[in-house]
Amino acid sequence: MNGLALAALISAAPGFTPRLPPAPPAAPAPVYAAKSRSLLSEGALAARLARDRIVYVGERHDQPASHAVEAEVVRLLSRREPNLVVGLEMVDQSRQQVLDDYVSGAMSEADFAAFWRKEWGFPYSLYEPVLALCRARRIRLVALNLPQSVAHQIYVGGLSSLTSAQRRWLPKVVNPITDKAYKDAVLAELGGHGAMPPQVVDRMMQAMAAWNETMGQAVVDQVNAGKKVVVLAGAGHVMLDGGILDSVRSRSAASQALVLPYPQDGSARSRADLLKKLRQPATAALADYFWLLY
Repeated sequence: MNGLALAALISAAPGFTPRLPPAPPAAPAPVYAAKSRSLLSEGALAARLARDRIVYVGERHDQPASHAVEAEVVRLLSRREPNLVVGLEMVDQSRQQVLDDYVSGAMSEADFAAFWRKEWGFPYSLYEPVLALCRARRIRLVALNLPQSVAHQIYVGGLSSLTSAQRRWLPKVVNPITDKAYKDAVLAELGGHGAMPPQVVDRMMQAMAAWNETMGQAVVDQVNAGKKVVVLAGAGHVMLDGGILDSVRSRSAASQALVLPYPQDGSARSRADLLKKLRQPATAALADYFWLLY
């Protein structure tokens, strides 16, 4: 399920690889800053993002342009920040050693690509620009997520059904999703799967909360260790100043900013059309910065 990816709890099969078109060249700036309603160059964006301890890029998993933007954001910040790490929604915390081996060169790229296909499902080629950059510059990759089997168990039986071994992957406190705008967006996404019994919706919301809270705690752990963090995650986990951002906010005063590749579906539109849409309050509320794709 694009963005929120909750459909993976129901239907995704291990090793599933969607058929996607090859990645196009990275789209150039400008970037639209929502608060100032102004256009920024890449350099100006980098200067602003340098002020924040945590920078998110909200991807759409199947869109090559999203991943090109991720690579550019990491590239820009790695020139300024020696303590940069990149957090990944795509890998669960039990697999951290694999990421360490890849960045250090102890694992071949071919072996890592095979791991990626099995672990995440979406083609390695989509993520290769940003992952190869981290390997080349020895930027640590950090696994943020909880194991999919744990998320699936929450979907099946709720948080209360977890065993002690499963519960250890989650933070001590798992706050429910309470922000109305973000909650409504999640529920709207769930509505795309047809009518579901209330108890099923409740368990899926619990799973989403656990997902976000686990990643939020992992991000805060990196901040507390003195790192600047770039988080790569589906837009559904970070949009509307909610999700992981809200989870981090409950645990830390670290400053945060969200960059959203726009439009998320990767469709070609004129800059004028994109700016017209972004000047509408409902759209501007989605992120701090919008990297325009046109």
